[in-house]
Amino acid sequence: FTSKGGGGGAVGGIGAPRDGMLVHVSQANSFLKTFDGIDTCGGRLAEEIKDIVREQPSLKTLSVVGHSLGGLISRYALGVLYCQETGTMYGLRPRHFATIVSPHLGCDASSSSENEVPFLRYLTGIPIIGAGIGLITNVAAAPGAALLYRRTGRQLFMKDAMDPNMDGLPVVFQLAVNGLSEEIIDYHYNKYFPADSTTMERRKKLIPFGKALAAFKSRTLYSNVQGDHMVSWPNASIRKVSEMPAHLLGVNKKGIVEETNSKSQSQRENKLKRKVTIDITSHTRLQDIMIESLQKLSWKRVDVKLDIGANKIPHNYIQARPADEQSLSVTKHLMNVLSN
Repeated sequence: FTSKGGGGGAVGGIGAPRDGMLVHVSQANSFLKTFDGIDTCGGRLAEEIKDIVREQPSLKTLSVVGHSLGGLISRYALGVLYCQETGTMYGLRPRHFATIVSPHLGCDASSSSENEVPFLRYLTGIPIIGAGIGLITNVAAAPGAALLYRRTGRQLFMKDAMDPNMDGLPVVFQLAVNGLSEEIIDYHYNKYFPADSTTMERRKKLIPFGKALAAFKSRTLYSNVQGDHMVSWPNASIRKVSEMPAHLLGVNKKGIVEETNSKSQSQRENKLKRKVTIDITSHTRLQDIMIESLQKLSWKRVDVKLDIGANKIPHNYIQARPADEQSLSVTKHLMNVLSN
């Protein structure tokens, strides 16, 4: 958050702005609360931000950083907070949005998709028994995630389409298309719901997640080129496998290895209109639509390559756990982004 007259300066302590800036680490979804569902967690985060704004009326702008699942929870919260009439988040002007290795495309047990879960692919590579493990994980990954991570696990694997109030659209899918690809939403409601006032009311209740994202001055994606056991490189960077800069795999440099800026691609809207079909049983189809929809926005992509070791697990290492020259290069980059 920044307050009146603030646009940078030193980072203040939680609860009190200093030199025009307040940094707040969310406590709304600590520990097991993250298993309650992306929508539930997003609602809690939105309420937490509202409380801060009420307690600190001098705040004027909002920047948000989310790590891993926190990126999806943040996107949901921002949709809840967004006011379409003013373009603000509960009265705050949106500045910067950044995610660090977040599964923007959800999860899939397949080892060839953009939203694969890398450690499941590692298991299938075990000699002799790997093939059998692959057969098991393809069937058991989603139910297993639901068992371990409850409602959040079901949503990450996009098994929540038939849940109450979802209207046949998984929440991760809605995060990508609501407010960005209205033609997809129109197709869905026209095909599966009667053309009456009740359907129109249901349609109006959809949260405009895409418009909330579009309101930010900048959007930045930090992703691990290799070694992330939880979130794949294409998933964290919202790119198709065919779009990945594969040459970075051979680069010896460590830390940030490449930074690119994509322009908004509104021309993709016509491409989506030509292929308006939704099959909620096909992860490949859903992830293609999500990528094309989210790529309508401009993104700064920061590709990171880190050492891998017993105490250097890239999914955590990228956020300076542990802190050293490699991981702190990401922290310093993020600080520069947020201070502009």
